[in-house]
Amino acid sequence: MRGSLLVILLLFSARSISAGFTDGNELYRWLQEAEKQGGSQWEAGLFYGYVGGVFDAGDGELFCKPAGVSRGQIAEIVKAYLRENPGSWHFPATILIMYALGRQFPCNK
Repeated sequence: MRGSLLVILLLFSARSISAGFTDGNELYRWLQEAEKQGGSQWEAGLFYGYVGGVFDAGDGELFCKPAGVSRGQIAEIVKAYLRENPGSWHFPATILIMYALGRQFPCNK
């Protein structure tokens, strides 16, 4: 499990982030808007939608959600990871989300 996440992280970190990638800086900006009183509903939706999409794509392969875990809990795990690791925000947002969720919900295969 950890090996596959590390390989993904290394593959993406070896490439420069092009304009097509959403990076952690942008994801964190969306998070801040989501939590701001009167913040942009659009950017809040971008944050929650992006996290949810990455979760749906990786669940069962890169991480395994236990029964009963809510979307809110998943978003909180990603929020905590972003806040605790600002030095990683230059990586693609997809990789940051996968890593945060993989640490929290490793698959026991």
